[in-house]
Order: sequence, then structure tokens, then C-alpha cells
Amino acid sequence: MNPYKKTITSCPTCGSDAPGYSHEDQGGMYLTIDCGRHGIFREKVENDPDFFKKAYEYEGYRKMSYLILPVTYRCNLSCRYCYAHANYKHAIPADRSIDHLIRLIREVDCPTVNLSGGEPTVREDLAQLIRMAKEVAGIRRLCVVTNAQRTADFGYLRSLKESGLDFLFMPMSIAGYEQNVRVRRNMAQSLQNSLDLKLPIWIQATIDSLDQLTPAIELIQQYRKIIFNITIRVAKSFGIVPATNQFFVSDVLRHLGKENDYYMGNHPFNRHIRLLGKSTKVSSWVNDRKMVDPYDALYVLSDDSITPFHKGMLIEDLFFKTNKSNC
Repeated sequence: MNPYKKTITSCPTCGSDAPGYSHEDQGGMYLTIDCGRHGIFREKVENDPDFFKKAYEYEGYRKMSYLILPVTYRCNLSCRYCYAHANYKHAIPADRSIDHLIRLIREVDCPTVNLSGGEPTVREDLAQLIRMAKEVAGIRRLCVVTNAQRTADFGYLRSLKESGLDFLFMPMSIAGYEQNVRVRRNMAQSLQNSLDLKLPIWIQATIDSLDQLTPAIELIQQYRKIIFNITIRVAKSFGIVPATNQFFVSDVLRHLGKENDYYMGNHPFNRHIRLLGKSTKVSSWVNDRKMVDPYDALYVLSDDSITPFHKGMLIEDLFFKTNKSNC
């Protein structure tokens, strides 16, 4: 089979660097990964080959300039397609101290820092960490990536904002995707609390069915005053269960009537559109490090090393699941 483009990937079994190539087959685009130890892996990455190639050959991508810093590996939920690693059966690393985290922030010196997890709000000292990051480390823009459960408490969310929090990055729990009524209710209350506090929200809808786009858009419309950015993420097999429905960025755009009305994202596997007047990223995970890593955000691994986000999340996912990170 003739490869369209050769690239660098990661073995999905051990996480080590592996050669790969994208190629067209059976009306779609596929990525083949060749690990010298664990063999060959093949996955579909797009239904529309021309759509894929147009972005792959684009040369105007710009590097992102923010840091994603896990402040805990603990969590209070067990979400289906979660990139975090709090619910594996073996031990997870202990929380870093505030001094340790501030040292890491200073070392990287990014203007925007996203405090992630696990779930950051399980730390009782999160407000203090936010205050220190803004006052001591001098972070200009600070975000908390949360599952929006504890932020359903108005007083708690207000304390985070008063400590210097600039915005929340939170999921959109919609019926059909999120089956737990309590989780959906807390998310909705967190949106209302943010509206009352005038706290900006970057909201992410992970979907495993195109039908879930309609309730997602309805929720965005309701809280559009505080939502300044939107991500629509196609579910991939991270977390507790594998994604069963196979669809891609081109399918989402076509469903939204945006197949001819988009602009390039930050790498070939994203597109940006305007949705309800808001900047919206439609994204999918593709294990093509040559085309993702140079443009990705930075991520702090559990051993304090720093790597591009996509590479880091794959390595951590494999490490926590199997307690090994290379062949």
C-alpha cells in the first residue's frame, strides 16, 4: 500500500516512538503504526480523504503557548472517555505541594496556565494555589479544568474567582451522553453560578453520537453570555470504555452545515468554525506526532518532565494503566 505521508507516532501498547504513515483505503484515511516490538496497528482517522489532505498540506499552523499542569491525579468522577488517570486500580502519584507547582510554572514561563487533573477541585488548597500562581509566579491568565461538580457550590466558585481565577474550562454534560442526572444538574448549576459571577467559560462537548450536537447547541445558546470559546471533541478510546461510534471532524462539520465554512485549527486534525457567534474548535485525536506535537500546548508529566500535550497524555495513559512507559 502506498503511503500518503510518513510520520512519527507512538506505539499504543508501550508509548515508545514508532514510525507510521497515513494512507488512503476503502474511501477513507488511515494511520498505520509500526512498533518494532508490538507489531503493526491500523486506525481510521478520517472519512473524507480530500478533507484530510487539505489540512495536512497546509503550512500556516502556529504553535500554542500555554501550559497544562496536573495539580492532582485524584478525581471525584469516573467519566467514560476521560484523558485523566484518577480511576485506575493501582496507586497514583501524590499531589505536588504548592511550592513544587509554583516552581514548575516558573520553569516553563507560559503566559497562560491551565490547572488540570484528575480533578483540581478535590484539592482543598486550590484557591491558595490560584492566588500564589497569580501573585508569586505572575501568571497573566489562569484557568481551572474542572468536571463542574464542586463549582456547583456558588460560594466555592466565588472563592476561586476572588483568588484570581480568570476562566473555567468545563465539560458540557448533556442527556444522551451523560447518563447521570446529578452530574448534569451540577454542571448546569456551575454554568448558572458562572453567569451570576460573570466568570468566563471555555466549554467542551465530548460527543459519541452526532445526535448529541442538538442538545449541546441548545445549552450553549442558554449560557452564551459567559461562553467565550467552545470545543466539540469526537470521543476516542480513552478512559473507562472504548468509543463505539466511528465518526470524524468532517462528519461533525457536515452535520452542522459547516463543511464549506471553516478555517484551519492549530494542527491538521482540528477545524475552527463560528457557532452561535462563538469561536468553536472541532477536534479529533490522531496519533500523528510529527503533525501535532510541534503546534501543541505543553504538558507536565507525573515525573515533572515537560512534553507536548498529546504525546504526554498518551504516555501517562499507558504508564498508569500498565505501570510502564517504554518497550
